[in-house]
Amino acid sequence: MTSITRIDCDFYRSPQASSHRSSYVALNPDQTPGSLVVAGSSAIRESIGSQVACKLALEHFVDGVLNYFEGNFAVAVNGSHSLRHGVVREQETSLQVLEMAFKRANSHVFDFGHKMAAGGRMSASLFGLVIEDNIIGAGRVGSGAAYLYRKGELYPFFESYASGSNNSGEQELVGLNPRITVELASVPVEESDLIFIFHRDLTRREENNLQRFAAGIMPEDKNISEKAARHAFSSSEEIDYLFTARIGPETIYLSQAV
Repeated sequence: MTSITRIDCDFYRSPQASSHRSSYVALNPDQTPGSLVVAGSSAIRESIGSQVACKLALEHFVDGVLNYFEGNFAVAVNGSHSLRHGVVREQETSLQVLEMAFKRANSHVFDFGHKMAAGGRMSASLFGLVIEDNIIGAGRVGSGAAYLYRKGELYPFFESYASGSNNSGEQELVGLNPRITVELASVPVEESDLIFIFHRDLTRREENNLQRFAAGIMPEDKNISEKAARHAFSSSEEIDYLFTARIGPETIYLSQAV
């Protein structure tokens, strides 16, 4: 199995995009090489309620992630088998993390909305990606898209709504209902993988532009997200967030200076 010891990543938001309309975060909750959590949320309308829902969704998604890892750490410290290591699981860790985080985010946004008598109007889109135990897991409620570029091919994690073939992304939102259905996908990670996360689905033309761009990325390239935005989108579009992660090469970490 591939041992992931290095993940280089960066975000991009276009200058004209409003920070009140979207939020994003990346963290290493496991505090070990090869662990990564990325999340982005977007307000679905210009109202204050939707903007608040956007912030709350991301905040409680992160709380759910941290609670998952803190709980597993406590299990290991107390001498029991870790839920993440050494036990046969019905589901990958990355997907377990996503399910817990989305559930927490939805519960808090929904409850807050009803306390404020804004039920149904306080909702947002939320996208999450987790790399853990050499598995890439992605989940979304509402808009958002992720792509894996591997060995010259570009693979979408989810079916695109851009074609109009599926309207569930418009109906399912964080905070809209007491229960949510999260679209989930996972794939084993490999060295040299490139992962792209966008605030919305791409058209077929934009996907082709992204594939051509990814094929030309060099190991020394920096600010990949900003460059991907210029290749995939028109210059006038407001990009709420665009995230890129590059896996590898294998890295050796020294714990002590000599």
